[in-house]
Amino acid sequence: MLRRVLLEQRRPVTLLAIALVANVGVYAGLVYPLRARVAAADTRAARAEEARRSAQREFNAVRAVSAGKEQAEAELRTFYEKVLPANLSAANRATYVSVAQLARECNLRYVRRGAGEVEARGDGQLNQWKIGIVLEGDYANMRQFIHRLENAPYFVVIDELSIEQGRAAGDTLVLSLSLSTYYRASHGG
Repeated sequence: MLRRVLLEQRRPVTLLAIALVANVGVYAGLVYPLRARVAAADTRAARAEEARRSAQREFNAVRAVSAGKEQAEAELRTFYEKVLPANLSAANRATYVSVAQLARECNLRYVRRGAGEVEARGDGQLNQWKIGIVLEGDYANMRQFIHRLENAPYFVVIDELSIEQGRAAGDTLVLSLSLSTYYRASHGG
């Protein structure tokens, strides 16, 4: 029966067979290679998008580091210009004069001070001005003095501190301090 249908409908069956072969040929020759190219292009586009995102993240990180560096440089300039003494004379005032005045305000007696010495620091950009002082008084006044010195508007570092019982009878204690401050070497001293 199939043979009879094929013989009677030879022309339409032949046309259908030719159309089927043409479809397979078009798919194999055009559609499949184009689909492969589109898939490869999609893969390249996805990689390019990921590379763009990665580059954007890296750019944002570099920009953040740059902004942080600029802010740190601005804060360092402010520290050098407004906090650190400008020269040896200002460093001397911050350590000797201001500290002596603060000791008087805290009811401590200024016993003696050591000679100051200058030492180069920070690749020669900064000088360190160091002094030693000895104060006498009671413990509460010493605590107040140290607190006020640490919160003073001038930049003074307490390098060493010792408290001993005074030689005189009573509550008197002796406070020995090694203090320092820094100033820019280019400003003299």
